[in-house]
Amino acid sequence: MRDDQLSRLFASLADASDPDPAVADDLFELLRLEAAGVARPARRPWMVLLAAALLLAAIGAGAILGTGLIRLPWLVIAPSASAEPNLTNSAEPSLPVATDNVLPVGSLARTLTELPLHDRPATDSALQTLIPAGQVVYLQMVGEVGPYEADGTVWYPVAWARDFEAWPIPPDGGFTGWLPVAGGGLATVEPMEVVCPGAEPDAAHLAGMTAWARLSCHGSDELVLDGRWIAGNGGFVPWTGEPAWLVMPSFDRAIAPVGGGQPFYFVTDPDVSVDTELVGGGAEVRITGHFDDPASSGCVIQAGEPLSNQPTASVRTYCRERFVVTSIEVLTAQPGQPPRVGSLADTLANGIRLRQEPGTNAPILGTLALGTWSYVADGPREADGYTWWLLAGRGVPSQSGCISPISTDPYDCPVWYGWAADASTGGDPWLATVNPGCPPNAGPLTEDYGRQPLDYLVCFGGESRTYVGWLAELSSGCPPGPVQDGMPWLACGSAYELLASPEGPPGLGLFVDPGSGVDLDAVRGRWVRVTGHFDDPAAADCTFEPDPGYEVLLCRSRFVVESIEPTTAP
Repeated sequence: MRDDQLSRLFASLADASDPDPAVADDLFELLRLEAAGVARPARRPWMVLLAAALLLAAIGAGAILGTGLIRLPWLVIAPSASAEPNLTNSAEPSLPVATDNVLPVGSLARTLTELPLHDRPATDSALQTLIPAGQVVYLQMVGEVGPYEADGTVWYPVAWARDFEAWPIPPDGGFTGWLPVAGGGLATVEPMEVVCPGAEPDAAHLAGMTAWARLSCHGSDELVLDGRWIAGNGGFVPWTGEPAWLVMPSFDRAIAPVGGGQPFYFVTDPDVSVDTELVGGGAEVRITGHFDDPASSGCVIQAGEPLSNQPTASVRTYCRERFVVTSIEVLTAQPGQPPRVGSLADTLANGIRLRQEPGTNAPILGTLALGTWSYVADGPREADGYTWWLLAGRGVPSQSGCISPISTDPYDCPVWYGWAADASTGGDPWLATVNPGCPPNAGPLTEDYGRQPLDYLVCFGGESRTYVGWLAELSSGCPPGPVQDGMPWLACGSAYELLASPEGPPGLGLFVDPGSGVDLDAVRGRWVRVTGHFDDPAAADCTFEPDPGYEVLLCRSRFVVESIEPTTAP
């Protein structure tokens, strides 16, 4: 600190009726940098101590009220006319306790001041970024969990994206690392209050809640949920533990809302057998289960150094947040509704064979599990005493979890393309038309539009539709423009996406004919009204091996923009 700054501060303290907030701001900035551990020129220790003493003296004199807040590097306190702020430090770091003397994994907290995000729980570890005050952080389990005390500081692993609050749905970009949530006896974050929904919970509601909110709102409830079975997502698990069925992440089993949307993950009780008829996805099921399973009291997680012994209370909370399924019921379509071209067909029996051509002598491509939905692309054809239909997988949706190589007996990824018989020679139905539960055909976009591609053909055909949504730019895919490497523009990944809100989940991919003159760059990052259509004639050019007909179907499912203009939020 320069001599002129010290002189101005002493003068300000001598006359509390005329404080100098700018001086206090200089002092606060010095202490903030010291607390954050940000790389900066070395400072002499006596200067930092003097700055702290002078800043506290200034608080006592009432000199620091320039921004409406009394500030410290580890604390932000809103001034109150009824009470003085308590700045007394405790001997040990204190937490903004939420339960069991821990901040629960899967919960949200708001930063009280600018905080450093490190790659490890240590002040000398690499700095990922600085998180401003007032931001929402998501406390997570990454094989390691807080609280972890080091360097006189309490640490938690968190995920953060600037101004993003729609957790647990992850944004396109952001940061992960270790955050100091308390130090010097003062808390630096505050837990966010859980607000429970008033409606009866279903798979869509639960998928949109944080793990801690689910436990807080429904911890003592037995819940019955309907949805589409998702299986085989797999995923890398960075830790081990006991009991393994409860501790391990539930990436391999989930249900998604029938109308489309985010999947809701769960684990199954060891006494519940999962019928292999469900494997392959697409079956409509009813699951019954609960949070807060009694087995959570004995959960143990082993992670790597330096956190090999995880905090007991945090691990137990993590296990209590798992949804444990105690029964599974398969809901299938009613027989008597034969397939038709352009509709969705449900598989009413297990092991339905897909063949390269209609007929029992044609090569077998694979099988479909009970409850699997397919798009009916062609038919009927009569051969060998059976009626045959050309069935197509509905396409690879977001978070499908398809892993190469794809299993074909039964198919575990919705990308098949082959002929199947619709009934036995005795008349027992094997296929039946089902209602896909289409979203609205116009107006504000909703979460229902995050569907599997071929569903759009079933629901909307080729007529023009007008939607209102938030135009976001995707981080992947090739942009609309000239044909690249001979690939038709409809076959390219969409470079833009229409969302239900700026923080919304996956919505509707937008495609632009290079010769249309439509410019999405001019209105991106705004609310827009967009008119377009599915089933564009240019889809006929999307003929690639080995299944040219299937590629044409996928291109037909693209939404091609006819016009777009800025508008106001719905």
